[in-house]
Amino acid sequence: MDIPHVILLTKVDQVCKAVEADVQYVYRSRIVKERMHKAAELMGLPVSFVLPVKNYSSGRSVDCNTDILLLSALNCMLCSIDDWLEDYTPSPQEIEQQRQTF
Repeated sequence: MDIPHVILLTKVDQVCKAVEADVQYVYRSRIVKERMHKAAELMGLPVSFVLPVKNYSSGRSVDCNTDILLLSALNCMLCSIDDWLEDYTPSPQEIEQQRQTF
């Protein structure tokens, strides 16, 4: 269906000590970049479709930098969907199926 794909690379703080200390280093980390390239290669997508995020699996406090990283990933996903919807034209069969369900 030509639906856009993205990869969420989770737990980036567990692969790099610098990112574990401060998530601001996520795009500067050589280890994270290598993992992003590997994920992109495995899935056959461009590296720009790999979005690194840090999970809130441990810790009780909210971290603004972690939130920014998560919101940035969400923004990229929404922009990708928006671009797809702008180019999407339903086929006559899809339109007829939608009419029949209502």
